[in-house]
Amino acid sequence: MQVIGVDGNVKKNFRAHFNFLQMVIRIFIEEQALELFNLTDMNDLSLTPDGKEREAKTWEILNKIITNYGYGNIVLKGEPPIHNVPMTATMQGNRLIIGPQEEDEVFNYASQLCLWGIQLLQMHDTSKEGDQERLIVNSKYNIPFFLGHSALSKYFVECIDFVLKIEYLLSPLSRAVVLDTAFVNSKGGVGQCVESDLRQEHAVCNQKTLIKQLGANKSPKAMERATGSADAICNAVMDINKSLGIKEKSHRHSSSSSEEMSRQKVSGISWCQT
Repeated sequence: MQVIGVDGNVKKNFRAHFNFLQMVIRIFIEEQALELFNLTDMNDLSLTPDGKEREAKTWEILNKIITNYGYGNIVLKGEPPIHNVPMTATMQGNRLIIGPQEEDEVFNYASQLCLWGIQLLQMHDTSKEGDQERLIVNSKYNIPFFLGHSALSKYFVECIDFVLKIEYLLSPLSRAVVLDTAFVNSKGGVGQCVESDLRQEHAVCNQKTLIKQLGANKSPKAMERATGSADAICNAVMDINKSLGIKEKSHRHSSSSSEEMSRQKVSGISWCQT
């Protein structure tokens, strides 16, 4: 599998790792659909051309995949499982031993990867669209994930704090203000929103860059004067680079994976299952 920029250092190259994770999640879900419906290729999944019938057929297929693989169902430690434990029977001499089937760790890992990978894609799409309702749902869904990671996780506390304030503690006006300011769209257009805190982090990064350029001339007054126009200076530099033909460093691929490469990836996963 030819992937550029994926070396395990996510902070250094987040975009390449995120694109790689998106690709893996889509391949896994496609393979789950092929296995569930006993197909060899996604083109064999026929849908009717009519609008209403096609929509109904699509929802039927999605419901089967969600129900079969347990998407949306979360079982915390200590709770009974939502499905029957698979049993197996083995012969030991003249005795028949019946007990729970051994867990498939590879299958469990892939299932968990798909489950939380879909949640990651959901949050990414929520931020792009600036969807306030899905923001609340995502915060509730993230609580068991952060709790399972660590009971002392600060993100676990933040999710609970956000949900409690939005659902119960804040007034209707304060609730509307919090949700309206959760996303910002500085470029305009559909699907161009970003998180407000991420935008603030970029502004702080621009300010730190200017402070470093002061060198030995650092003083509270000099830093205040330099950082006051950090965003304007950043935009001016971007405009100059654009006029000179200097492209901004980006880890996005100029072209997506070909269809043939996608088939090879899916066939590779099928081979690993055997």
